Amino acid sequence: MASTRTPNRHLTCAVVTSDRKALKAGGCLMARFKKGTSTVGMAVVLLLPFSVATEMAWAQAGTLGNIMGKATDETGGVLPGVTVAATSPALQVPSVTTVTDAEGSYRLRDLPAPGMYRVVFELQGFQTIAFEGVSLTAGFTARLDPAMKVSTVSETVEVSGQSPVVDTVSVAGVSSIQRERIESVPLGLGIQNLLPMAAGVSLQGSPDVGDSQLANRQRIVTYGVALTPTLEFEGINSTTAHQGNTALYLDFYQVEEASFKTTGNNADVAFGGVHQQMIMKSGGNTFHGSIEGDYENKRWQSNNVSSDLAAKGFSITNPTTRYYDVNGDLGGYIFKDTLWFYGGASKQEIDQLQIGFVEGPNAAGCWTCADAPPGTVIRILKQQYSKFQWQASPATKVIGTFVHAEKVTPFFGFSATTPTPTTRIQSQPTRTWKVGTQSAPNNRTFIDAVFGFCCYKTNYIPQPGVAVAGNPASQEITNNVLTGPLGAIPGTIADRWQARTSVSYVARNHQLKIGTDLNWERQDSTRPNEYPSGSYTLLFNRGVPTEIRTYNTPTIPIDRLFSQAAFATDTWSRGRVTLSYGVRWERYHNFYPDQTKAAGQFSSEQRFQGADVLTWTDVVPRAGLNWDVTGDGKTSLKTFFGIFGDTMGADFAATYNPNAEVTTRYRWSGPCKVTQFTNVSYTSPNTSCDYVPGTVDFSPTGRDYISASGGSNTLPNPELKQNKNYEASVRLDRQLVANTGIGFAYVHHRHTNWYDTGGVNVGRPYEVWNVPIVLTDPFDRQPVTVYTYPASYAGAAFNQNKVLNAPSDRPDYYHSFEMTLNKRFSRKWNMSSSFWITKNHQWIRATPTSPNDDRFAIDDTWAWEARADANYRLPWDVNASFNLRAASGAKGQRTQTFSDSRLLQGTVTLRMEEFGAQHGRTVPVTSFRLAKKFRAAERYAVDLNFSVFNLINSSAPVSISYLSGTFGRITDILAPRVARIGLQFSF
Repeated sequence: MASTRTPNRHLTCAVVTSDRKALKAGGCLMARFKKGTSTVGMAVVLLLPFSVATEMAWAQAGTLGNIMGKATDETGGVLPGVTVAATSPALQVPSVTTVTDAEGSYRLRDLPAPGMYRVVFELQGFQTIAFEGVSLTAGFTARLDPAMKVSTVSETVEVSGQSPVVDTVSVAGVSSIQRERIESVPLGLGIQNLLPMAAGVSLQGSPDVGDSQLANRQRIVTYGVALTPTLEFEGINSTTAHQGNTALYLDFYQVEEASFKTTGNNADVAFGGVHQQMIMKSGGNTFHGSIEGDYENKRWQSNNVSSDLAAKGFSITNPTTRYYDVNGDLGGYIFKDTLWFYGGASKQEIDQLQIGFVEGPNAAGCWTCADAPPGTVIRILKQQYSKFQWQASPATKVIGTFVHAEKVTPFFGFSATTPTPTTRIQSQPTRTWKVGTQSAPNNRTFIDAVFGFCCYKTNYIPQPGVAVAGNPASQEITNNVLTGPLGAIPGTIADRWQARTSVSYVARNHQLKIGTDLNWERQDSTRPNEYPSGSYTLLFNRGVPTEIRTYNTPTIPIDRLFSQAAFATDTWSRGRVTLSYGVRWERYHNFYPDQTKAAGQFSSEQRFQGADVLTWTDVVPRAGLNWDVTGDGKTSLKTFFGIFGDTMGADFAATYNPNAEVTTRYRWSGPCKVTQFTNVSYTSPNTSCDYVPGTVDFSPTGRDYISASGGSNTLPNPELKQNKNYEASVRLDRQLVANTGIGFAYVHHRHTNWYDTGGVNVGRPYEVWNVPIVLTDPFDRQPVTVYTYPASYAGAAFNQNKVLNAPSDRPDYYHSFEMTLNKRFSRKWNMSSSFWITKNHQWIRATPTSPNDDRFAIDDTWAWEARADANYRLPWDVNASFNLRAASGAKGQRTQTFSDSRLLQGTVTLRMEEFGAQHGRTVPVTSFRLAKKFRAAERYAVDLNFSVFNLINSSAPVSISYLSGTFGRITDILAPRVARIGLQFSF
């Protein structure tokens, strides 16, 4: 089946005929942004300077590879004047050619990837040599060095099975996953499931078992470090705010290739986390499409309740009760060789149970007991996608994409401590689109420009009949179980507008690149509604009233971030050594505009003036080296050092925005207002206790006041420094035999200037927490000293939170060691595998606020991960594939919550042992897939597949509570083994 496809938005760009006009157009762009010109108008203006006509057609941004090398004769003498021609279905022109220079060297640069290429070398008087099946992936440079024999006879020597596997140019650590591998490996369909296939990348939380994590956000970790990633879909970054993941939930039916750079990113990449480039399929000069779907049934589900789990009272884990997905797509041409399209739509739904998640208490009123009735989790994901490509001239292509998706979760927020009544109904529409141009004014210059948008809006409402008068939000602090609704139901609006331009130029041995990256971001964390249940949460300690927390809802804050960056890079090849270096200037400006707030139960109507919050400006260098050790393109030694800045995120302004949510804590000991609802979960049977108005002194100077956080309760800190990541790596790659390579790497990360957005109360500095209170640990009955402050520091006057950088003597650092072994497809099979281990030295809190934070304050543990997938092509068009993902068990430490009237700060949670003293067992996920293809008329095919996820039916826990009140309670576990059948018709 052909594999090229395209979106449902088509923009036409005029040709700019002079530099002066281009500059004028660029100036108009900024003026129109300021005046609020339409999105389409801005996009057209942005792309005007780059619709230049010349010789070639180019692939889309982020999907380029290179072929380079040196032509010699049999004696090793260089051969100038050799014609080098590359052909491929990935090209939308017949061929790309070049000629070797005086030193016999050549380079075919910026070729569409992924693609399989045929490269032919011709020189009169010599045999013609043709390399067949040269595989190019995004960012990969393949080296071909033909040794040509003298011949008076016209003949062609065919070379196959010799596709290079070692990149002797790039300094980055790259994992590329092409469509064939994506479709054959047994995985859940979410694009986030592709990330763990890359060496060095992992996801926090429970691994996916047959889409058990459908549309869940999991923090992305790069070599053990939770750095900010760059998650590009069609060149548009979908990471919003200062978050380690994305809310752009998509399946990979539409994906042609995914590329992940984990180390060695040059100055064109902002952040130190993994750089993802996800490319949609495209249209072409033949029509192609597919209809496909998968199905799971609860009768095909195993039970992974082990004897150990059964002894603890568990009868179920996380079984899937129903799953299905369906997808249809079509690609082709509107005008051959000129205008192509691709589009489709899909839907997924999964219904499952979740260990520890309950509908309500058992008959005795216990919410955490194993016989409490289980709750059902339902997640639905719908999406539509499209892409258009227009070959405006032989050298200029215009590309547009559009994706719309909606996540629906009827029981959002479910967990072992959040039962069904406390969950919310979630609807989250997302969209991303782009329009871009690529041009080659001459054979040395390449211009790439893109303008686009991402992201989402999240709407939540409480469960029907829950947020009613007399049913307050409540929490038992000994086990964190929530009852009733949430005290403040959240919402989110997240937008990112991005404009990115780069110009590449080849000058002899240098490949220069300059560019700019502009981003306009919005991240509004709202609490838009109040409910009759009240804008507060009641806290109980073993069923006894201890605290009330009030919220200033409704709040709809408006927070903004404008960032600009300029970068310059150079790749300089000198003999067997390639130097890659660059520098990046970046600026992040965080602010909030004028806004208003409506009155609520604990707040009045207000109007707020906008303010600048924080501005960071910095220059960061990157430099790396790639040495072709043996000179034959089979051994590469890479080194890299780089400094990466970070964004504070648009939502950082919410820390200071007076219109943001404010949580205020007060002491509360009753009395109780008894209602028809039983919100006190600790007692058996459960009892009723609501707040009685007038029984708490809500004055900020009153006897019951403890503290407040959020909004204007945080002091500005214009001196807050940008957190930095220092990366250094060494990587050795070696081709063992044809199509097979092995690699070894060491990666070091050092993270400085990090900070806790919760802030530090500088009104009560560390040194005033000098009042020791000796309490008894209820877990082991041992005495424990807890520190509080003197009464002279009580009251709102001392509530002065401030976000501070970690002290210079508290950096985090990580040492990672990695091994990879990969085989490209040949002789009926392919394989990819990796193993890495990381030594952590991580402070659990950036800045200690009191001696209570000094207890067991460092994570000094080791963690490892392993990945492997293999595919074997059996006779009769039968394909067998296997996938393994394994990781060391999660580490933790016991904690204990203390409450005493002498503790002026209210409740305190202390770490009671070294981090890592508690840890789970190894978490393995194995999956298998068997597929049979039935062909008809060469063009049509039907694929029938059968998959089994969690093949060994592991019941490894992935989350365990170490809070003393629920110590050892398993809160999340691998989903059990499940079978799936699938069917696809394609042409």
